[in-house]
Amino acid sequence: MPVAKSHSEEAVPQLQLHRWFPYRFSRIANEVSLCLHHAYHARWGISVAGWRIITVLAEYAPLASKEVAEETAMDVVQVTRAVSELFQKKLVLRREDPADRRRLSLELSAAGRRLYQEVVPYARQLEDELLQGLNAAERATLAGLLDRVQANAGQLAGVHAMPQAASAQSAPRRARRT
Repeated sequence: MPVAKSHSEEAVPQLQLHRWFPYRFSRIANEVSLCLHHAYHARWGISVAGWRIITVLAEYAPLASKEVAEETAMDVVQVTRAVSELFQKKLVLRREDPADRRRLSLELSAAGRRLYQEVVPYARQLEDELLQGLNAAERATLAGLLDRVQANAGQLAGVHAMPQAASAQSAPRRARRT
């Protein structure tokens, strides 16, 4: 004899995992990270985490490790490990902050800046491939929608929203160092 389902069990719609946005974002991020891992490691000997740090330092340096973690939405331990690797490869400099000797500021070395300049065209090409088939207006709409979803995610996590995606309408979170 079949077991009768309660009314509340029948009212809950199926999740449809492959249509659920958090799952889809995670899948996209994982697939892109895997692609980046192979390229960054094989071509330049750096990790995806290392590339994130290089990119953030190229745009916002000098930063402390904690600030890098905030900007990249990475765990502080992961940042510390990646910074150590970048330091050993002479891509990142650690400098004592003259105003607070307990604080170490991170910035790119000359070799780190050269690597950044070399990797940027590849990163942009990958982005173009990901967005293939979207016209300029669709790309702008997608960027705006992702900004909103990212802000919502930041609020849900109980932290400040992460920096907005780069777009013509978005202002940088920090002033770019010249």
